[in-house]
Amino acid sequence: MIKRLIEKVPEYSGFLTVNELRQSETDLAKSFPDAVELKAIGTSKNGESIRALRIGRGKHQAVLFGFPHPEEPSGSLVLEYLSKELAQSEDLRESFDYTWHIIKCADPDGARLNEAWFKDFSVRKFTLNYYRPPSHNQVEWSFPVKYKIHEWKTPIPETKALMSLIDEAKPDLIVSLHMAGFGGVYFYVSENYPQLFKRFYEVVKAQRLQLHLGEPEVPYRVKLAEAVFKMPVFEDSYDYLEKQLGKVPDELRKRGTSSYGYARSISNPFTLVNEVPFLFNEKAADITPTDIERKHSKMDALKRGESTYQFIKKQYHNIEAGLDKTSPFYEAIVEYLRRTGYALEAERRWVETEPSMKRKATAAELFDSSVAVILEELCQYGTLMRLLKASLHKTARKSAIETCLKETNSRFERAYEEFEEKAEYEVIPIRKLVRVQLGSLLYSADYLKRVR
Repeated sequence: MIKRLIEKVPEYSGFLTVNELRQSETDLAKSFPDAVELKAIGTSKNGESIRALRIGRGKHQAVLFGFPHPEEPSGSLVLEYLSKELAQSEDLRESFDYTWHIIKCADPDGARLNEAWFKDFSVRKFTLNYYRPPSHNQVEWSFPVKYKIHEWKTPIPETKALMSLIDEAKPDLIVSLHMAGFGGVYFYVSENYPQLFKRFYEVVKAQRLQLHLGEPEVPYRVKLAEAVFKMPVFEDSYDYLEKQLGKVPDELRKRGTSSYGYARSISNPFTLVNEVPFLFNEKAADITPTDIERKHSKMDALKRGESTYQFIKKQYHNIEAGLDKTSPFYEAIVEYLRRTGYALEAERRWVETEPSMKRKATAAELFDSSVAVILEELCQYGTLMRLLKASLHKTARKSAIETCLKETNSRFERAYEEFEEKAEYEVIPIRKLVRVQLGSLLYSADYLKRVR
């Protein structure tokens, strides 16, 4: 049954906009009133209704949400497809025996700021129209938490909406559908289920994709199996920073915990995060040792990050007085500048003390440190340029803003040319990403019924 559902996933030429997702869920609720309920569960910062579909009346409860970060749209298509299949088939609903709570777009405000590349993806369009909010304004990382001397009590409105749903549903399963930029597929889970992980691998292999075997997204993640890691919470980040820096700077404590970090005190659900990439190069899964020491490759990546940080910091201070402080891009750049220096220093200290840095880097690790990092750099330049353009018509310091825009654009173009030369990437068909995320979600739901 699950394999049939995966195979039925259609081809996609692009991602759906917020308006298209909203219209689709409205139509679905009208077409299947006996199976589907659509209700508002909260309101975004900009006043937009956040809505959840409830499908089925099974004894198990699942909360699924897309756009945990607004530049990660693949999950919305997974939920678009799954909600229609569930609504249309009573047999499917009864077979799973779940009540499905589905939020296609958890961050409509942020998603709208990324829509320029949804219908015609390219690296250039993506990075020049990129938006990711600062940590304290991210849906997935704004849940309340209290740990040691830190207490976060100000979840954003979008997170409050999710909290209300989690409180009501008391889920057995939470799936937060994410995307990574470059590399292979990887997973975060709350519990160690090796038999389930085998299913994950089968789904990835069936789509002829690779697992991500390069450098970790965060240094403190705990490996459970190949490309499968323990779901992180705020406490993990806090302990890592405290160990590396001696204390956790205020700027790095300005955020909450994850949906799992919150929900484990409500119903202790199994939590799945499946990260699927936009871009792929076979080196992302190549574990052949190179001639370069891992410490050397990581230090090179950190030097590049430091150079980007210093450039953006200089540009910001040159034109700070003329910037539009009401722009969402302003708070994104300000947080980048507040956090990055500390984050780079913590990672440098980790590299200096981590024993595995003494071995040779694998091809995958070297690729992440020398090529994949350029994509992150391009996104930061893109965000700064969006802020500069938003500020131009609101300031009397047009000349200074224009100079800064010209210098940033020049820097972007050099990095973009380098990326295009070195990355040798393929843009992964959206259908494959949807199939992988759908498969990992459904196999998790099915597996939990037997082990829990």
